[in-house]
Amino acid sequence: MSARTRILHLLLDLSWHSYKELGQICNRYGARLHELRQVGYTILRRPAGAVGSEYRLMSTPQWLTSPRRPMVRVYLPATDVERLVRNRELTLRTVSSCRRALRKWKKKHG
Repeated sequence: MSARTRILHLLLDLSWHSYKELGQICNRYGARLHELRQVGYTILRRPAGAVGSEYRLMSTPQWLTSPRRPMVRVYLPATDVERLVRNRELTLRTVSSCRRALRKWKKKHG
C-alpha cells in the first residue's frame, strides 16, 4: 500500500491527526496531502502548539459520492486498475490518465 493510501486511511476517521502521526507513515506527508487535495479531497490544517500542525479530512471528491454524474471513459493499464480496486490506491499514472480523459470530455461536452 502506498504512503498516500495509508495517509488517506488514517484520515478517513474524520478526526484531527498530528504531523507526528502523519510523519510516522512517511517523511514527505505534505506531498502526499497535496496529491490527495489534487484529486479532490478537502483536508483542513490547523496549528498545533508552537511547532507543527494537525490535519483533518473534511470531504471526499464529489466524483466519488455523486450518484448521478456524467461518465468519462478512461483507459488504464490493468495493473493500475488492480491497484485501484484492491487497495483503493491511485497511482500518478491513473491520475494523469483521468485528467487527460476529463479534458477531452470537457472539450466535447462543454
